[in-house]
Amino acid sequence: MAGSTSIRPSENSHDWLGHGAYFWESDLERARRWAREHADDPFVVGAVIGLGRCLDLTSGDSSCILKPYYELLAQTNASQGTPMPRNSVKGDGGEWIKRDLDCAVIEFLHQARAADGLRDCSRRLLRRW
Repeated sequence: MAGSTSIRPSENSHDWLGHGAYFWESDLERARRWAREHADDPFVVGAVIGLGRCLDLTSGDSSCILKPYYELLAQTNASQGTPMPRNSVKGDGGEWIKRDLDCAVIEFLHQARAADGLRDCSRRLLRRW
């Protein structure tokens, strides 16, 4: 990182899980492959990440967390005459490459929660909804 003290977050409209820095848990080879595909001088950074405030999408409860925000985003876009973003372009393995819809829902969730003064996205709080 040549003296840099921070990681520049990605802010593409198609970032799968919204804007931010992405890490592969316990998958060094996948991180290396991604770096080789996306950089002229690829390298991998190791990190220890504390999950104090996070949106946990690793369980079946995830759809219960995201669905109301998807619906609210759809209502908001419809009232503004804005089409909903769509996931598009499939890769060789059939996976979506451009996840504009996924990104929009996650970003909308964070914006809506921030507007309500809610910062903590822990599972404990999300389960109360």
